[in-house]
Amino acid sequence: MSYDGQLEATFDHRTTSFPLTGAHVQTSCQQCHVGACLKGRRHSVLSATLRTTTRPPILIMKRRSSRPRVRRVTTSNWNSTFNHNATQFPLTGAHVQTSCQQCHVGGVFEGTPSQCVDCHLGDYNATADPDHEAAQLSTACLECHTTLNWEATFDHQTTSFPLTGAHVQTSCQQCHVGGVFEGTPSQCVDCHLSDYDATTDPDHEAAQLSTACLECHTTLNWEATFNHNATQFPLTGAHVQTACQQCHVGGVFEGTPSQCVECHPSDYDATTDPDHEAAQLSTACLECHTTDNWEATFDHQTTSFR
Repeated sequence: MSYDGQLEATFDHRTTSFPLTGAHVQTSCQQCHVGACLKGRRHSVLSATLRTTTRPPILIMKRRSSRPRVRRVTTSNWNSTFNHNATQFPLTGAHVQTSCQQCHVGGVFEGTPSQCVDCHLGDYNATADPDHEAAQLSTACLECHTTLNWEATFDHQTTSFPLTGAHVQTSCQQCHVGGVFEGTPSQCVDCHLSDYDATTDPDHEAAQLSTACLECHTTLNWEATFNHNATQFPLTGAHVQTACQQCHVGGVFEGTPSQCVECHPSDYDATTDPDHEAAQLSTACLECHTTDNWEATFDHQTTSFR
């Protein structure tokens, strides 16, 4: 029977494999079924408007099991519902305003790289302060940068080696030779062995002084700050001018004796007026002597036997 405009249509598009939804409900049959030839038409036929849409390709229809599938648009309007933040690469910072084409060159979406350096190698190579390429800095950009801008946010103070004193102004390359960051030594002598060996006042190497530099030095400079008076053996009298090596023989500091006679037995034995050894006088030297000299200060009148 031919359709002459007088008969009421009973065709229900919802019983087909292409139910009408959204704006499709109000679309005229002729707009999709061009030439009013309905029989045998494929549901994937697009109007001239759809076929000429090139930027971006927002409507993609594929046949699967003889049924078309529409991606990234709704049938109610042409607004895209694609949410990049639901993917493995959420958009943040400056990426939010970046055009799709800038990352998806040539309209290729599958296999787009997600590592910063894949897109920003040019920025890495062009950075001169510090020179990332020369210093072989890490290409994991987010270790120091954010997606907001290229301002580095790396804070050495949050590491296990906070920078203090002269270290603050030291270039990265001076400690991280060859751009190696993992496993950088943190002991002073690892970087300052040559300073240790070159020091002559006192001669650290000859005296075998401790290589734990911070025991005597700070990161400000090489001026020694070690204060013997803060130890259990404050220096007084002639001890103040005594060379370190004289007491710390062989550069041994741990376990150095603190009793007078342990360093002065020869003085005890050699004394003849009176003869300490023959008289078996006390070896507690400070009972009669001071650290100023060997003049005895013992006064018998202060004893109970005058």
